[in-house]
Amino acid sequence: MKHPPLSPSLRYALAAAVVIPTALRLSAVLLPWQRTWGFDMLRELNTPAGVLLCLAPLLALLLLHPRFQQTAADGAHRNGHIASLSLLGLLLAASLFRPMETFFYGDGGLLIPQIHLFSLGEEYDVSLLLDMKSAPLGGALLVAAMHGIPTITSLIGAFEPTTAMYPFGLVSFVSLLAVSLYILLRLPRAERLRASLLLCGSAGVLFFFGYAEFYTPLFACVILFLLEGEWTVRKQTSVIPLIVLFALCLSAHFQSLVLAPALIYVVAKRPTSTGIPAVVTRRPFALSMAALGALVVFHFIIGLLLPDNRVLMPWTNVRTAAGTLSYTLFSPWHLADMMNLPLLLAPMAAVLLLSAPLLRKKMARDAEEARSSLNFALLSLLFLAAFVFLANTSLGLARDWDLAAPLGVALLFSALLLSERWHPTAMLITGVASLLFTLPWLVVNLHAPAGSARFERILRLDDTHMYGDYALSGYEALRKYHRRAGDPSREIDLTQRMIELTGYPLHYRELSDAAAVMYREAPEEYERVHIWMLARLLERAQTMRRDGVVRDYAMSMDQIDSLAQGIGVQALTTRAPFPDAQLRDIAAITRGGRAWPGIIGMQAYARKDFPAAVVSISEALASGFASPILSLFHGNALALSGRHVEALQALEEGIASFPNDWMLKFTLAKYYLRAGIEHERAVELLRWCSEYGVPENKAEEFRDLLRRLE
Repeated sequence: MKHPPLSPSLRYALAAAVVIPTALRLSAVLLPWQRTWGFDMLRELNTPAGVLLCLAPLLALLLLHPRFQQTAADGAHRNGHIASLSLLGLLLAASLFRPMETFFYGDGGLLIPQIHLFSLGEEYDVSLLLDMKSAPLGGALLVAAMHGIPTITSLIGAFEPTTAMYPFGLVSFVSLLAVSLYILLRLPRAERLRASLLLCGSAGVLFFFGYAEFYTPLFACVILFLLEGEWTVRKQTSVIPLIVLFALCLSAHFQSLVLAPALIYVVAKRPTSTGIPAVVTRRPFALSMAALGALVVFHFIIGLLLPDNRVLMPWTNVRTAAGTLSYTLFSPWHLADMMNLPLLLAPMAAVLLLSAPLLRKKMARDAEEARSSLNFALLSLLFLAAFVFLANTSLGLARDWDLAAPLGVALLFSALLLSERWHPTAMLITGVASLLFTLPWLVVNLHAPAGSARFERILRLDDTHMYGDYALSGYEALRKYHRRAGDPSREIDLTQRMIELTGYPLHYRELSDAAAVMYREAPEEYERVHIWMLARLLERAQTMRRDGVVRDYAMSMDQIDSLAQGIGVQALTTRAPFPDAQLRDIAAITRGGRAWPGIIGMQAYARKDFPAAVVSISEALASGFASPILSLFHGNALALSGRHVEALQALEEGIASFPNDWMLKFTLAKYYLRAGIEHERAVELLRWCSEYGVPENKAEEFRDLLRRLE
């Protein structure tokens, strides 16, 4: 099929749409601005390979040369279905064999612990996993995968998965498979390549690599809705499949309601439609602007009545006990993110659509069915953009790009339809370049160190503009990642940031534990962290006393008292300087200057006055203060006082209170072995230690114990 060459204006538009995002990505390394998260992948891929990935989209410009234009158009026409099949097969294989190792974005940090509890056969929060309030389809698929995978693997004798990430990979694969089958079975061969490029060419393709959230089914459903809607309005086929897909989109996430105007437009375009005003088809965008105006008015009213509704973006700052939300509708951060977002989701499409008004003459000559297809796509794009602008994201669009991913696929879909109307080669350039633009995004997120560095950088952009709680899930995921990676210094930095944002007691305890790991190699860091924590606790106690309250949003005066005692007890187990002055200042506020019994007991233990240590430590435990260290030394003090039966009982009680503490289990196993009793219990304790690991300096002693038991 012979096609005329690309016009100069079209060549310039396509070249600009490729060159501008490429230049932005390369310049992001040199720019001093921080909020360039939409085009700054090279900061985490600062290697020659990263530069090559950023330059890769320029290869698509080779198709602008007259020598390649007709060849590319003919090749796409004749073998597009083969290219589509290859692309879909490659993506399906990649999603299976190269899943994400991290779950920094979105609410994965909330879901992973529940799946971990399920994998251990313990009680878990099924309502949280089902997410019936906003994403029941994703929740149902997730829960089904959790139950189905172990059942299937046990039936066929395969290795049963134990990682808490396993169901997300299946949900991603099923979602990707559904879209792939639709493309191959529903669409004619001539349109499969465009659909496949749509599937792979926006940032949302990351969902298909085991994304730990509910948004993968939503992304797949939106792609299906766009493809089916364009097919229906162009071919005037039955609207029933499109209505079913719209319902499926709604079950995937409530935000899909914004696709209703596009659905109404498709229904109104049918010759047999009745009861729908003709203005819907004659002036769809004028009507849409009126609808958007009404939506903004509604948004403003709800914002006045319910400023802290957590669903709609507020117009002004909202102050609550959880902190101040200053990331508002017209804040500079939100407006900057709205400009950043298209350059992340579908950069070439975003730039190309800006050039569309320059080519209106060509558009005016198009057939009615082609204009209807583009109108449908642009209506979807318009209302998805309005949703992203008006909805209250958890921590800014820099972190919650996943909520906005359907906007990216609508951007690319509109650009593919528009460029196809101009020239088949233009569509091919748009699709191939968009596919190449996604490569750095995939690489940085599939490479865990780069993904963690990038996520931490963008998380810090808005963590002070939001409620403190919103940032915690992201920092918690990062903290656990660095713990698994064996980097306690980064774990300490992140936990300190969590304390600065909210200051929950749990994070103080976690910071103390993380610092204890570093004690042998960096005792000065251990001391610094504890002095820092005591300074924060003292400042908080002084503030609460000044305000005349015994509890603020995150902590009570009793909890401050308990944490200070825990830090003192922890310090006495090492050779670090004892923070006596800081502890006295806190005790003067929280307990009228009286000493803590746990600290007195540990000091008695250090003097080898074990009976006195038992008395004071018992008093601390009876008062409600408990920690693994205190339980351990309580058992040891009892044993060294000759009260062996009570010592064993004390250690068992400590394990019941702290079932994941290896030192308590390891110590009790040694006591049972020395006493020559409870052989099976000792084996059970040592097997737990073997499964979850013991510090390297204890490994030889552990192996010796196992040999003696055998």
